[in-house]
Amino acid sequence: MHRHNGLAQLQTFSVLMQIHAEGEAEHAAIGHDAVLSFVPAEHEQTLRRAMHDHDRDFSAFYNKLADMLQ
Repeated sequence: MHRHNGLAQLQTFSVLMQIHAEGEAEHAAIGHDAVLSFVPAEHEQTLRRAMHDHDRDFSAFYNKLADMLQ
C-alpha cells in the first residue's frame, strides 16, 4: 500500500470534497429517486418532506465547502 505524505493526502481530499460539493444536486436527485423506489406509496410524501428538509439543512454546508475549495 502506497502512503502519501500529508500534503498529497490533503490535496487528494480537497479534490474529492470539491467534486462532491459541486455535484451534490445531481447526487441528491439520484439518491432521492433510489430511496423513493423502496418506500410504499402511502409514505412517499413524508419521505419527500424529510429529504427536502435534509437538503435544505445541508445546502449551506455544501455551498460553503465548495467556496472554500475553489
